[in-house]
Amino acid sequence: MDLDCTRKTRSPPDWSKLPQELLGFLTTKLVSADTIRFEAVCPSWNRAATSYISSPSYNVMDQTPLLMIPSSDKQNDPHTRRFFSLAENKTFTLRDVFRDFPVAWCVGSSHGWLDEGLDNEDIYITGKAVTSCNPSCNKDFAVVITHSLGGRLAFCKVGDNRCTWTDLGEEYDHYSDIMFHNGQLYTVTSLGSVGVWDLTKSLPSKVLDLHPCCADGREINKHFPYHKFDVQQYLVESSGDLLFVWRFIVKTIEGRTFPHKTEHFHIFRLSSDRKDWEKVEYLHDRALFLGGNHSMSVSTLVFPECQENSLYFTDDNSYEIALKHHGDDKACAHDHGVYNLEGKVVQPVPGNQYIDKGTIYDPFRIPFWVCPYPWSSTVSYGTAPSSSPSGQQP
Repeated sequence: MDLDCTRKTRSPPDWSKLPQELLGFLTTKLVSADTIRFEAVCPSWNRAATSYISSPSYNVMDQTPLLMIPSSDKQNDPHTRRFFSLAENKTFTLRDVFRDFPVAWCVGSSHGWLDEGLDNEDIYITGKAVTSCNPSCNKDFAVVITHSLGGRLAFCKVGDNRCTWTDLGEEYDHYSDIMFHNGQLYTVTSLGSVGVWDLTKSLPSKVLDLHPCCADGREINKHFPYHKFDVQQYLVESSGDLLFVWRFIVKTIEGRTFPHKTEHFHIFRLSSDRKDWEKVEYLHDRALFLGGNHSMSVSTLVFPECQENSLYFTDDNSYEIALKHHGDDKACAHDHGVYNLEGKVVQPVPGNQYIDKGTIYDPFRIPFWVCPYPWSSTVSYGTAPSSSPSGQQP
């Protein structure tokens, strides 16, 4: 008895025909980086993602920060950036990141947005820029920047009809870091003075000077003398606490004048009454991400790809980077790494192998951490971003 054993060939499923309700549900389970990929699949997936992103119910899921690094030496494209993922241990390439701002440079990130520096006769951003909230969720927000070589402080309210920069503080103050915490602006000067500012009034004003955490200043200077170490300071919110981080950077090794390498960190926590700074010896299940970005803290229980009790840092001293960029001493690599608070050792930052030595000295293309925020107009379904590991031609 002959049997016809010919099997019918099944057509591959058409994933573009999935119901919009199902696609909409899937988008609620994605972190920002995956949402960007989701948008790029096809028109129907793009519509579902765009609809969710623009809806009031959109909720940004926590994710591990990505390390944004310049394009490779071979590409040498000032508008292309690569993003290294700690979770996936590979890089992703986005082209035309700065297409609409050809004369700008990226000075950092805040709330998932890239902060662009523009050179004009009024403001020259050389430091950090932070926003009071996520601009994608609230159009009435403030931007505070450090600018000029002297580290001046400037403020701008974006929600009103005009956009005017107002200088804050005294002319001799040199601000090294800024952040928003519990609705107020916190600033730190190069001398370690922390100020609290009220930005709700028409003219912002400082409402509090926090007691400086210099009780063990002599002990610190004993181990990290000022003539051998520079100090960079950061403010970061972690599990509801305000942390004050001191980063000690070697400035002289065996007669070399610009090695600029981080060797140690100290961390202090602001007491609940905001009167004292308490020394932090252990971060437990937290990891801090510091640099030109808005400083961040993540849970290593939620994101096990991050090392607990560690600080991930990148170089954010544009002056030192410029010295390397224009000088002859190229022996010292870019100052980035992972510092373990218990072991007191610096290890290479993940993704270090993808940073080309020819681009790390450019002060306008320095690496820093960013948690990308999906924006419906940045990715079209016809041009999916490359997800191939760097080292392969994207």
